[in-house]
Amino acid sequence: MFYLVVGALSVFVGFIKLLSAVNGPAIFGDLIPALTGLAGGASILIKYFEMRSSMPLEMNGFLKLVLIESRMYVGIACMIAALIHFILPGLLFV
Repeated sequence: MFYLVVGALSVFVGFIKLLSAVNGPAIFGDLIPALTGLAGGASILIKYFEMRSSMPLEMNGFLKLVLIESRMYVGIACMIAALIHFILPGLLFV
């Protein structure tokens, strides 16, 4: 249940961040954290449904490589994006 809640909230927040309006280009401020949040949330949701399902998941080769087999690297990318977003939140707003 934990994976379901965390994954769904990550995807939801990433999607809402993509829809939020900003003044000017905000690559590090909004886009990268939103995209990594979407990828991390999708990876967590896929893990949840893998654990709950008795049938194997059928996915595209690229998505399987990124979201399932490279799950650790997605998590590291999420942490790096969160750290950059925390340290430099208004980097491109000036």
